[in-house]
Amino acid sequence: LLGSSSVTLNANTSYVDQGATATDNIDGNITSRISVSGSVNTAVPGTYTLTYRVLDAAGNQATPVTRTVTVLAIPVTFSLSASSGSNGSISPAGLTSVTQGNNQTYTITASSGYAIASVIVDGVNQGAISSYTFTNVQAAHTISATFAAIPITVTLNTFSPSSTINVGQSASISFSSTGATNCTVSGNIWNADLGATGTPVPVSTGPINVAGTYTATVTCTAPNTAPVTSVTRTLTV
Repeated sequence: LLGSSSVTLNANTSYVDQGATATDNIDGNITSRISVSGSVNTAVPGTYTLTYRVLDAAGNQATPVTRTVTVLAIPVTFSLSASSGSNGSISPAGLTSVTQGNNQTYTITASSGYAIASVIVDGVNQGAISSYTFTNVQAAHTISATFAAIPITVTLNTFSPSSTINVGQSASISFSSTGATNCTVSGNIWNADLGATGTPVPVSTGPINVAGTYTATVTCTAPNTAPVTSVTRTLTV
């Protein structure tokens, strides 16, 4: 045989057989006497066998040799379309070509200060999921994600040791927050930038020596469209 005894090619591509040569110890080169049985139809996927035979002038036949030609079906692919709204992403985004029967996984990620609101797959809301896999793909699909600002919540505790103290005493206050990246506490006797922690802070650097009514207000913000949230407590001295 000339070339490989096993050939693989995709359907609808051309196939040119490389043929074979033959020599005889008496007749010499008898390549022209070679006959080939079998054929290859590249339009139809499958396995084809070509058999090469030759006889010398005396009618002696050489041992036949074969070549196997495998024609592979053209893979069927489907387009999967992925998109996302602002303040987040989906990966991979855009159009992805997926071979029939394969799987494709998508990862959904919200930007800082935002959460996944919904993931729509082929028009059906799958909820606020962070990953989705199309399994055994047999058709085109769509997937899209939307995002929403994480709302800010602030819990401002009462003054410690009490919301009413005597002149000469000190007081402190603490708070907690969710969805906030920065909180500022202010009042008519002190101001402080607390970040987003809930560490107790003193109302003043020392005892309050003037009777009256004092306020503490915590204002929290986030890097999104969530509204600024403020909570106020009153201290009576």
